Amino acid sequence: MSMTNKATLGALAGALVAVIWVAWDGVAVLVVLGFAAIGWLIGMIFQRPDIFIGLLQRLQDR
Repeated sequence: MSMTNKATLGALAGALVAVIWVAWDGVAVLVVLGFAAIGWLIGMIFQRPDIFIGLLQRLQDR
């Protein structure tokens, strides 16, 4: 994905957050950001499972 596409997606995401903030107050934005963080975490696990597996192995060794 090119830098222009990433910038455009970032701008659209920012505009969406702004619209949600105005329409449904700040609590809705916190919910959206929470779901976005969860989605990012799941995406990272699928993209780089070796990091997640290493973390689980370190937790198991304790």
